[in-house]
Amino acid sequence: MLDKISKDKENRIVRSICRACLEDIRLLNKHGYNWIMIKSGFIAHYNLQGFIAHYQYGGALKRAILENQKNNQYGNFSPTDRDYDYCMQQKDIYNRICSILTGKRKIPTESKCYKPTSIVEECKKFEAFSMDCINTAIERYMQVFNCGAFFCGDYSTRAKDLAYATELYNCYESEAKVDDKFYYKEWKFPSGNTGTINSLMKCYGGHLWDIYAELTGQVDEEVEEEERAYNGMLVD
Repeated sequence: MLDKISKDKENRIVRSICRACLEDIRLLNKHGYNWIMIKSGFIAHYNLQGFIAHYQYGGALKRAILENQKNNQYGNFSPTDRDYDYCMQQKDIYNRICSILTGKRKIPTESKCYKPTSIVEECKKFEAFSMDCINTAIERYMQVFNCGAFFCGDYSTRAKDLAYATELYNCYESEAKVDDKFYYKEWKFPSGNTGTINSLMKCYGGHLWDIYAELTGQVDEEVEEEERAYNGMLVD
């Protein structure tokens, strides 16, 4: 099941896209780009720079967003569908952007765009933190990536993100701080990407859960549930 995004992350997306449309296209950042590129009517153009180059003239991005509003209403989803809440949030975000672009609402201020804590700095706060464990985890995750199971660009960067996610669990567990919200708190990863540990693991399906469980020293019930849910073994 797809997770709804936090209000802070929503504000970062909305602020980036609206400033790009109303002020300078170069203000579009990865938060706005990663969100808008997968919406109906848009093409990723390989990367952020390519996207900016395509929409840089004559208010093209603003025009494209408004013209494609009706195509991003998720009308084919019903309340009984698995990802209904997520899709309705996506619709609301799109409509919020359109309202700002047409002058009906204001761009969210910077103060409302919370910036997640660095997961690296968080790990270093704990006595249990170990670079040896980080390096071991990177090697274990790289074994999977080197098998060619994924196409994800810089494998070493992704492995490092996963290694710190693993180490954070161990650090929290050392002081009994793991709770129901652990997998859903937003972090800034070494790659520069932001997100939750839950969303990071879901990027790779069920392939890496076994390694994660092994390196955290246990198969946590929540880890098992998330894995089964992703693979369609649970019915909501």
